[in-house]
Amino acid sequence: MKETFDSVLRGAIRLSQPAQGYRVNVDSLLLCDFVGAAPLGRVLDLGTGSGVIALVLAQRDPEARVDAIELQEPMAALAARNVAMNNLAGRVLVHRADLRALRASGLALAAYDLVVSNPPYQALATGPAPPLAEKALATHEVECTLADVVRAAAEHVVPGGRVCLVYPAERAGELIAALEGARLRVTRLRVVYGRAGEPARRVLVEAERNGRAQLVIAPPLWLYDEAGAKTAEHARIVGE
Repeated sequence: MKETFDSVLRGAIRLSQPAQGYRVNVDSLLLCDFVGAAPLGRVLDLGTGSGVIALVLAQRDPEARVDAIELQEPMAALAARNVAMNNLAGRVLVHRADLRALRASGLALAAYDLVVSNPPYQALATGPAPPLAEKALATHEVECTLADVVRAAAEHVVPGGRVCLVYPAERAGELIAALEGARLRVTRLRVVYGRAGEPARRVLVEAERNGRAQLVIAPPLWLYDEAGAKTAEHARIVGE
């Protein structure tokens, strides 16, 4: 697997990632920003890929401890190298594991204050998956579905803990239904738009296990202004 060496958040995070296939995009950084500030406690990252979400959250909160789950062996090895490269080996642990069978991997149930995921977005029924296996598994529901991700999150978050995900806006109904069906009450939602006049691109959703709080719908997030330049908030999120 050919790799490139890149930086995220203006060099705050150094990252090796595949030259071809699934690469870090703004969605992961949007999710990290949506999670909010420290303290984060014990964090579980489902489908870590190259590890960027785990790395950003661990760097943000020096007290956080992150277990990062990745099914694909080459990506898990890459994520582990990225953890070492960013001097976070003591606080981020990469597990090469199937999120559908985490109990068999020795991860404790109901043990995490925060579960995060940037799950595969596309159902297989929407079209063929990319030919490159690493990208196909990251973007399409080849090995795990939305239901699998939500089930794993519900099993491993503590009562009162949070689950935060980023997902395509057109599948927001499916996401909310899956969370509520797993007794994860949606407590906060933010809709992400490219620019004014366009349909929404993404939803950022926070849910609480056995939560009782009323839903808060945050102000929309606009990524670009009418001239096509990054908005001030978009620039802040990506570290510019």
